[in-house]
Amino acid sequence: MRSLVLITGVVFALFALYACTLESTPDPGNATSGASGDVSADTSAPAGEATADESLGTTSDALVTPASCSVTLNFCDRPSSPIGTDCTESGCTLSAAISACKSIVASKGCSVHCNAVMRNSAGTIIDTWRFTCGGTCCSEATQYCGPQGACCDGIHFNSACPPL
Repeated sequence: MRSLVLITGVVFALFALYACTLESTPDPGNATSGASGDVSADTSAPAGEATADESLGTTSDALVTPASCSVTLNFCDRPSSPIGTDCTESGCTLSAAISACKSIVASKGCSVHCNAVMRNSAGTIIDTWRFTCGGTCCSEATQYCGPQGACCDGIHFNSACPPL
């Protein structure tokens, strides 16, 4: 009798283990991610309901559609203004926006003029990335103007560029 109870217990344990294994096996026909890590939307769920593969607060569209970066050139050299090159960015990091602005300026056959500014989508200047010191259009490495109008990089100090 004892061996029958032991055999029955082992069989029941194996059956339970087999059933659990079946439940955790993913259905290859209903996969939501590819080998490269791409996420695809599960179209079997009604709109507005989160699927098991989506965390609360996100939707499949948010996972598939990346944020976009857009830069427009307003002027190569703005006439009658202390602003020279003028660009506007939307959805970009500042470094990406400046790089894109310089690329657009070059593609138009222009050169960057001081003061070069970057605006946000509301039109507010968010950075002056090239500016004039003492009548000289300084390089992008310039951090500040010295007391006599020198272009100072904030690394190399001398009488024209004292530390701040």
